[in-house]
Amino acid sequence: MDYNQVIDSMVTDIMNNSNSEARDTFANIMNNKITDALEAKKQELQQNLYRSPDSAEETADANA
Repeated sequence: MDYNQVIDSMVTDIMNNSNSEARDTFANIMNNKITDALEAKKQELQQNLYRSPDSAEETADANA
């Protein structure tokens, strides 16, 4: 998704008093960002699932 175009469209909607369209665009952007973040966390957890307990703790300590 090209966020620059989407944000430009949202700003244009706001300037044209198309608030419901701007709200929908904003909600879609946030949903996409949340989905991306959850997917990244899911992949991280999957990678750590099969590691030994010692190496998983080292990775958690490094991220803290």
